[in-house]
Amino acid sequence: MSNRVESVEVPLAVAIGGAIGAVARWGLASAIVSDLPIATFITNLLGCFALGVVLVAGEVVGRHGGHPHHHQKWWVRVWRPFLATGVLGGFTTFSTLVVELNHLAVPVALAYLVGSVVLGIAAYSAGNNGARALWSVST
Repeated sequence: MSNRVESVEVPLAVAIGGAIGAVARWGLASAIVSDLPIATFITNLLGCFALGVVLVAGEVVGRHGGHPHHHQKWWVRVWRPFLATGVLGGFTTFSTLVVELNHLAVPVALAYLVGSVVLGIAAYSAGNNGARALWSVST
């Protein structure tokens, strides 16, 4: 890191993003009332999908013209951690999933766990592949 501002901007961006993501998760959970942990399930799948898109967006910005521009460095250094680690890290929640598993009957808990993992991977792939198609980025 070349200066003091750069040494605090990434952790600050992640912290602000985490707060935004956590409030968004709370808002979604407040809007979805169910006896089953549907809000956490939907939140985690949306987060997986969005992560796929964000990572491809980073590739697109990183390859812009093949020349290192300031905005590319800014994206990689600040925006990607803000969005991927901060916002989406604060939005998604493995810990809530685990707590909710503890309150479900075993067959429902197993379906929830396996469904969360399998559909989370599918959601990430859909976001990633969709973004690649949208922005014509090869794998």
